[in-house]
Amino acid sequence: MAGWLPVAWTVLYVGLGLARGGTVTVRDGLILPGVRGLSSTRACRAAAGARGGGPRGHPERGLSDGGGDGKQHAEVTRVSDEGPRMYLVEGFASPEEIEHVKRSAEPFLTPSNPGTVTGTRYELPIDGDPVLEGIRKRMMDMFPEFEAAPQSTFRVRRYPPDGSYHPLHVDHFKSAEGTELVLTIMLYLSTPSEGGETYFPRGAGGKGLAFSPIAGNAAAWWSVYDSGKRAGERDDRTLHEGRPIKKGVKWNATYFVYAKRGAVVRGAEPATAVASPARWSLKNDAIAEDSGAHREPFVIGPLSSNAKMEK
Repeated sequence: MAGWLPVAWTVLYVGLGLARGGTVTVRDGLILPGVRGLSSTRACRAAAGARGGGPRGHPERGLSDGGGDGKQHAEVTRVSDEGPRMYLVEGFASPEEIEHVKRSAEPFLTPSNPGTVTGTRYELPIDGDPVLEGIRKRMMDMFPEFEAAPQSTFRVRRYPPDGSYHPLHVDHFKSAEGTELVLTIMLYLSTPSEGGETYFPRGAGGKGLAFSPIAGNAAAWWSVYDSGKRAGERDDRTLHEGRPIKKGVKWNATYFVYAKRGAVVRGAEPATAVASPARWSLKNDAIAEDSGAHREPFVIGPLSSNAKMEK
């Protein structure tokens, strides 16, 4: 009789968790309640489909204490099983970190490209600033087996609510040192009420995929293939744009990672989670409410065309 008691308690515990609208994760033999996002990467994807939202499904905020080191952790979620390879970390950066980045860059912002509508930008030096160095380290912790020299700047951009946008492009360039831009990690520093999505028209197997700009979230994508005959070659499916800002102001800080082609093939697999400096479940919601924005972290499906960008 005693043998079935643990099983009965397990079934009851899981049932209660699911009945309350949460998720349940089994990790190292322990059952963890999934209220507001303690699910694994796979469970996040499953939950997205189970919610019946189809292409609009998304994981709950991916915060957990399951890293085994006593720190808060944020889940690294692959947003679509279909190519190209794209990831999202919700609650990646704290409000204090976000304000530090914005304060450090704002006095130096200049027009991005004269004659274009792409807001203002600044190459923010990282080295010597403990806060920025910490953000950079966590970004690379997303791909722990990936070998790449640390880059020295974040590209900080500010887009005002005047229709500012960033035209279609692929993040892939070759450096004079023989390395290539292969990985982009974008940290959103604000939550505009409307517009400003990072949109990949060929993402999610051609369905289209858009990351919403939500303060504290980080989006990452590889701009090269990682396997097959085309391993290391430019992946044009990562063609993307910054959609026009309609309400609010968009800030983001982008980290461009350069590496040799072989490193991409060896180290492309992501971590399950990365350390998170603060609990975002309440603070991030408060920021969204202040700006009037209640946005999905990402959306799968086509967005309407923008004539201004197509000229």
